[in-house]
Order: sequence, then C-alpha cells, then structure tokens
Amino acid sequence: MSEPSANARDRNTGRTKHTVRTGDTNRTRSAARAQIQPRWVCALVACCLAGWTVGTAAAGCGGSPVREEPPSPTADELVPDGFESWVRVRPRAIFADDATMRVAEAIVPAARLDAFRDRHGVEVRTLELLSIASYADVGTIALASGPFHAHVVAAEIGHRMAPLESSADHPLVRRAGIYQLHRFELIALGAHELGLVEGPPELSGLLVHTRDRGAPTGASPSRLRMLIAAESEAPFLVVHHGRPELPPGGIGLVLARLEDAALGMSSAGPSDPGALELRVWLFGEFPPGVDENLRTLVASLSEADLGRAVGLEEVARSLSIDTLDREVRMTARVRATTLARGLRVLLGAEIEEMLDDAT
Repeated sequence: MSEPSANARDRNTGRTKHTVRTGDTNRTRSAARAQIQPRWVCALVACCLAGWTVGTAAAGCGGSPVREEPPSPTADELVPDGFESWVRVRPRAIFADDATMRVAEAIVPAARLDAFRDRHGVEVRTLELLSIASYADVGTIALASGPFHAHVVAAEIGHRMAPLESSADHPLVRRAGIYQLHRFELIALGAHELGLVEGPPELSGLLVHTRDRGAPTGASPSRLRMLIAAESEAPFLVVHHGRPELPPGGIGLVLARLEDAALGMSSAGPSDPGALELRVWLFGEFPPGVDENLRTLVASLSEADLGRAVGLEEVARSLSIDTLDREVRMTARVRATTLARGLRVLLGAEIEEMLDDAT
C-alpha cells in the first residue's frame, strides 16, 4: 500500500480525496503494526454503544433519520483477504450457552458487563458479532454487528472526533478522524454492520471494495476461507496466516513448515453439559509421526503448572488427532469451569487493565 502525498476535497461528497504516491517501499508503519490489542475491542464497542444510544433516543422521539439502508453482506464476507490474523467472537451466542458464558464471564465478569450497560445504555451481550483482522505492517480492521443503526453510529462518533478529518454520507456513511486518542475511520457497511479501520486510506478502500464485491478476493489461502465458512456459527474463532514465532527444538521442529493455523471453541452440547469443545487446525508440511509428537507435547504440557491451570490434563485425555494431506486436525474437550478458572489465574491482571479501559 502506498502513502498519500496530497489531499483535495471532492465537490460532490465533501470527502477528502487522497492522491497516492506509488513506489515507496522503504516506509514503515510502526504505529499501525498489526497487533490485536484490548483498546480495539474497547473502541469498537464504545462506538456501537454511543451510536445505539443516540439512535434509540431519536427513534423514540420519532426523529430517527430516514435512510435507505444498503444491503447487508454476511459478516465473514466483509473481512478482506490478506490478513495476518483474525479473531471473531459472537457475544450473543456465547452468552446464550452456559459453558461458553462461564469462560466469557471469567474474562469479563457479569458485574462489569452490567456496569457497562448501566453507564452506556446498551447490553453488550446482545451484539451478534465482533471481529478484528490485522494486516501486517499496514493496520487493523474491526467489525461489529448488532442491534444498532450503523449509519447513526458513524455519524454520531464523527461529531465526537477531534479533529474530524473527512466525512461522506453517500454511497456509505463514513467518518475519519481522531477518536479516543487514535485515528480511526468508521464506515457503515450495512444496516447493522459497522467497520472501524486504523491504517491508511487504502485499507479503508480495500474494506469498501470487499463489501461492494460481496465476496473477498486476495492473497489469503482458500483453505482458510473454507474453514471460516465451515465455522461461521462458532462462538469463537481465531485464524493466523503464516508461520508464527515458535521456540527452537521440540514444537518448533515439528511445526517448522507450518503455514496456517486456526482455533475454534464452542459448547460441547447437551451430550456433555458444561464442557467446551476445542478444535485446532494446522496447515503445512509435517514430518512423519506428527500426531504422536503432538500428543506427547500436549501430555508434557499438561503436567506443568501452567497446563494444569488451564485444564490441559482434560485436553490430553480427550485429545483426538487426524492427519490429512498437509493438514492436522486436533479435537479435545475441557470443562468450562476449569478453563474459566485458569484464565482468571493466568490473565487476571491483563483482564482487569482491559476492563478498566473499557469502562
């Protein structure tokens, strides 16, 4: 992506237009390094809350703006290809099930969610979707879907930006500027789908282009797209494109040619109340006997204090591993109470810091 070199105002929309200079390959974007950070979740939820509150009040007074909403693509179709990592959660589905709710409330206690609702006027647990996709050395795209009017959210947050750098109402409502000390662009992608972009204008353009096409195109392997589609209803899914940093030896050797990975989590269902099903996918080239190597690794980790804290003993006992051509699938179960307790023990300080930022 290239750096904007000059700005002009579009006479029809009033939106700032960026003239792009190509060929700048030495630029770095350390400030927009693709990292999934707690402030992203906080900023996105805050946007939805503020806009929802204003929109609801206006509707109650008969003053909600009349607007022909654009068609709403599916949430997964809105995420452009080329991402390095992508996290997707479905709050409404998570809090509708006792097992997944236990884990969620270990991260965000019910009292915190209630306080958030009382302060901002919105029940976060009703949001259909929150997702954050990171694009290495470029920026981040966050998406939210829920019971709010996206164009109202974007317009309202635009009023709170200081400064407001650019604004457009057609064909999509868009606002760009400084909000909560960071530069974001908000885009109403559908009737109830909101995009939040931190990065160059080209990244926002990629999001809009993907939305207009109705299906993503780009560099991400089709196997990840197939997996994402198959797990479209999963309450929690994280995928990573490319080989992550691994320690030398052991797991580093077994996964030396790992190309992509994913983790999904959902309730095990009525057949095993209170249990969670964990699913891991590994894609790449693996040495012979990779299944036994991974089984031995999980068993070893389960004996450590860290492993016991998060329930790896249960995972080791229930672990199932299938090896296919350039793919390994791992499935296991763990009690929701065990995982919830472990997360609070291991990540308690980080969780509290994130919640303080959010509330």
